[in-house]
Amino acid sequence: MTPEFGIRGADGSMPITLPDWIEGVVFIEEDGAKRILNRQSREVGKLADSGVPISARFCFYDQIHTTGMDIQHRLDAVAALTLGKDMVWRDFAQGAYRMRGIGRGQSICLYIIPEIEQLISRDIGLAHLPQLPGFATLGNRHKGVLDAVACWLLCQSMRTEKVQYAMLQLQNLANIWRRSSLAAVMEDYEAMAGMKPETLARVQVYKEPIDFKVPSKVPQLDTIGAAAERRIADAQRFVQDADRPELEEIRGNMQRLAEAGGETEETQGERGLETEQQREQEQERQQEVEEEGQREQEIQIEKFVDLMHCRDHEEPVPWDVDTLAVPEDTPMPKQFYEARDFRLWKRQPLKSLFLSGDMIGNISLTAVVAKRLFGCNPPSPDVNQPCARNH
Repeated sequence: MTPEFGIRGADGSMPITLPDWIEGVVFIEEDGAKRILNRQSREVGKLADSGVPISARFCFYDQIHTTGMDIQHRLDAVAALTLGKDMVWRDFAQGAYRMRGIGRGQSICLYIIPEIEQLISRDIGLAHLPQLPGFATLGNRHKGVLDAVACWLLCQSMRTEKVQYAMLQLQNLANIWRRSSLAAVMEDYEAMAGMKPETLARVQVYKEPIDFKVPSKVPQLDTIGAAAERRIADAQRFVQDADRPELEEIRGNMQRLAEAGGETEETQGERGLETEQQREQEQERQQEVEEEGQREQEIQIEKFVDLMHCRDHEEPVPWDVDTLAVPEDTPMPKQFYEARDFRLWKRQPLKSLFLSGDMIGNISLTAVVAKRLFGCNPPSPDVNQPCARNH
């Protein structure tokens, strides 16, 4: 979640335009800081320092920052809760619990897209439960929809735990030959240039190769047992006799895991374990690159630049105060020039005000170095009031 999202939501550039009565968009940054975008000033600031009333806020929670993130809402606030394909029961409960006053004035409206509806219907069919009619035809308070959503989210939680357990078994399997390889490398590491080929091969077992080749055909995903057997066959020469019992135990765990899941659609989440591992590794690398880029983007603090200012022609030049009262069509004294010839950074010039040339700066002189200017207050109608000189 970034400030750009809040800006898009407040200015109406998103598909869903916020109503006019919303004065600020509250969001959470990647580091967990609570921010608010003021719709009028277009500035992003801290939520704690904002003067936007609670009744005029729109708050957005992303899935990552729902746990433990408390933001005060109005007593009759209505939340729109969405379901994602990878959401589990814990994520759903944490998102709903952001409405601390639910049942006491606050309410939640659950949004389910057609694709998620199909996934829910599939799990209901696998459980041999009666199918619900189309969600669009049901009432807003139909209890069967909430029961179906809860069942699907619990199934999602079990699938996630199952995939994590399978990945843990594959990691434990790799640790068997990595332990023996570590002992061999530690004995032969001093050789360096003269290291044995067997030792170099043992170093490779610590690497996780990622294949970036695009196959010409649709790849056939391996089951858990097939992926484990292929890894065992590749590292068979590094497995010692003392490690055989542990190897067989892990093999039995994955076999029971495969038998429990069967070959139905319910096991599609764990059939591509190697693909899942590669995807996670790519995401970790991408996250590291993004973090490095964020560290490089340091906040630039505005400050005055120290320069060697020119100090030439700073001697005061006397002039008569009656010069300020001369008519406009009178030739201009040499000590003055018209204000339209003087420019400040991003400022509009004045029209017909005489300025002191030696006080503000002689525009006829050009210097390579910077020139520090003296400030001068505009003369008042009383010509006897001298021009103030600020140092």
